[in-house]
Amino acid sequence: MIGLGNILDSARLRSLLGDYLKIDASNIHAYQLGEHGDTSFTLWSQAFIGCKPITTMKEYQSGELDTISQQVKDIAAEVISLQGSTYFAIGLGVVKIIKAITFDQNRVLPVSTVF
Repeated sequence: MIGLGNILDSARLRSLLGDYLKIDASNIHAYQLGEHGDTSFTLWSQAFIGCKPITTMKEYQSGELDTISQQVKDIAAEVISLQGSTYFAIGLGVVKIIKAITFDQNRVLPVSTVF
């Protein structure tokens, strides 16, 4: 069993950070962890733009980043209210995991498992 909620939340986080910092999201390494949704949290101490910690950047403002973290938690409810579900995002997350496993991509993905 593999849980993929954090893949969705982390992708949303990187997208919002990219918009805020005007940087392509593929250059942002940041993770939303914990339970998918309201109780998730952003691991700011391990958030990087390229190789530079986000907390050392001149654009860093903890209040703004806290707002972005809250937006990540709120996005799923917004999508559900507009589209009725988040099936498409879940499907993309499943594809990402299957490709990583099938093609032995050695990727780091924020997933959960049962031991």
